[in-house]
Amino acid sequence: DYAERRRLRELVFSCTRLRGRYDHILSVRSRKSKSPAPELRAILWVALHEIIELEHKPHAVVDEAVRMTEALGVGYARGFVNGLLRAQLREGPVAFPEPDHAVEHAATWLSHPRWLAERWAGRLGEAAMLELCAANNLRPRLYLRAQPGRRPDLQRALDAMGWNNEAVPFLRDGVELLTRVPPGLLLSQLEEPCAVQDAAAQLVAPVVAASEPQRVLDLCAAPGGKATQLAALLPAARVVASDRSPRRLSRLAPGAARLGLSERIDLAVADAASPPFVAGTFDAVLLDAPCTGTGVLARRHDARWIRSPEDVVELARLQRVLLDSALDLVRPGGVVVYATCSLEAEENDE
Repeated sequence: DYAERRRLRELVFSCTRLRGRYDHILSVRSRKSKSPAPELRAILWVALHEIIELEHKPHAVVDEAVRMTEALGVGYARGFVNGLLRAQLREGPVAFPEPDHAVEHAATWLSHPRWLAERWAGRLGEAAMLELCAANNLRPRLYLRAQPGRRPDLQRALDAMGWNNEAVPFLRDGVELLTRVPPGLLLSQLEEPCAVQDAAAQLVAPVVAASEPQRVLDLCAAPGGKATQLAALLPAARVVASDRSPRRLSRLAPGAARLGLSERIDLAVADAASPPFVAGTFDAVLLDAPCTGTGVLARRHDARWIRSPEDVVELARLQRVLLDSALDLVRPGGVVVYATCSLEAEENDE
């Protein structure tokens, strides 16, 4: 049911987000094994989170963690798991580096990769880096996008369901949902059509639409939030939504249908690096470029752990290629909007 799925999602996302914090505890408690097997780390992350953050019954958590070693085929470590968790209960919280040691504090208590903390500290300063890392650990807010001009109607529909909400002042059609409702449940029960879309993401399409283009290309469109917003903002325009991934692009169609926008959007599976469109034929091109995502780590829970310094360089190279494609495809005097959800200068100003 929704409650169980929500509990599971919260557990998985929290353990992924805070794994740096829990790895520090493991490094202090693991007197013999400094690098537990991945299965053991996963069991211990979950158990530590349940004990520390969720305040579940500690001895029940320990017993379940020990049982999980058998289920995951690492029963040889039953004693290790039992001993480590009971030491945590018996001895209490471990010490973490203080904020005076900013990078170490960010890498352990604030649970960020050391390379990223060092990079941000060098560019932003240590105090701003720590504030940014702390913000990335907050639960992300849930935002909805009403159809153009229908924000009051959406709010009335939310009120009728008993779901608290607020209009977002800096967005034309944005609403923040204050009641925690799973997006799938919300979209299935709400009569007023809307889209789930982050507040920052809602700022991009209006920039493209400002010149009132008639033929618009969203060059990296999946999963489709900005493409459907463009179609909604430009009722007289034709929007071509292109992406290299058929699977990801297929997610666009149900959202467009729910919003009544299917007839205004053409889907095209194409590689943005070598797109099969005639040069100079679009009035506006949106390039929402693939990026490291360092500006949305609160929402993309695993992104901080799967990125590397090399990704910043490689993605900047790819972005330059894609931007060249976008500039070729727009007509003289047309508009290209380049957007990322990265904070890194190489992917933006540079």
